Amino acid sequence: MNSVARRYRVAIIGRTGRGNYGHSLDLAARTYPGFDIVAVADENPEGLRRAAERLRPLRLYQDYRQMLHHERPEIVVVGPRWADCHLEMVLAAAEVGASVLVDKPMARTPAECDRMIEACDRAGVKLVVAYNTRIVPRSRFGRATGARRLHWRAAGTAGPR
Repeated sequence: MNSVARRYRVAIIGRTGRGNYGHSLDLAARTYPGFDIVAVADENPEGLRRAAERLRPLRLYQDYRQMLHHERPEIVVVGPRWADCHLEMVLAAAEVGASVLVDKPMARTPAECDRMIEACDRAGVKLVVAYNTRIVPRSRFGRATGARRLHWRAAGTAGPR
């Protein structure tokens, strides 16, 4: 049996001061054993410097489009929490043939979601949204049984009304 695990070239897009690097998606990528972070892009020079210290990528870019075209990563982490830039970033990643992990919220409108899905389908790449609580057992049980508030009560909070 071959014990060599598959490795993926990963590029991370951040946006310091405008959604930053999401809900620690950059750190999650750094700790995943199959990911090699080859590059990070951030238009903010100070944010890029801090990301370099945190992530230790091979190369740094201030323009994510330049990074995508030069690096040709297999996976792109679209980190900013603000959805105003997600559409353009996801489309650019799909254009170079990269699968995408995008922070929540996915987009500003259902139409933008559709455009992202269509672009990734056309490119034959995966699109994953970082809705991490969808796989938590109590969330899955709550959805399956229709008990919307069960999740919140099990977590010890009041939750939304």
